[in-house]
Amino acid sequence: MQKKETLQKIISNPASSGAERQEAQAAIRELESLDDGPTSLALNHLVQQLLRDARVSTLGEVPHHTVHQFLAELGIATLDADSLYQRWLHESPVAQRKLKQMEVHLANCFFDQQEALAARLQSATALGLDVSVIRKEMKKLYQGWVDSSIFNKHPEIRQMMRDVIANKL
Repeated sequence: MQKKETLQKIISNPASSGAERQEAQAAIRELESLDDGPTSLALNHLVQQLLRDARVSTLGEVPHHTVHQFLAELGIATLDADSLYQRWLHESPVAQRKLKQMEVHLANCFFDQQEALAARLQSATALGLDVSVIRKEMKKLYQGWVDSSIFNKHPEIRQMMRDVIANKL
């Protein structure tokens, strides 16, 4: 609960940037989706049905392809289906490992793009060229990634984004 209160303070703080507020709101949504609070009867029914079909006792034991097939066969495109999938992602050790691998891959992708733009910016600055186009590309890069976990784990990225937006870089 303390983390949620801290995030609420960020959202209500007028000194917080728009990106920080968006990040805090996304973190609150994620926390709320992981709460063990009351769930819908429909979701509980889906979970029990999936467990019976997969012949396992916990959602974390259900293989990904079984979850996918279950949802595809039911043709579910509802909030409960998404909630079931999110719950499975949270409970499955295999899914957690895969998510960590994807997180590393995505971070590397971001940093590769950011480093290439930073090198172009440095080179153009050294040559006395107009860097406004590169700054726009950097701003677009940061805006495209602002809702990812990279910004949560690397606060220096938030500062670089602020610098780009303020034309300090």
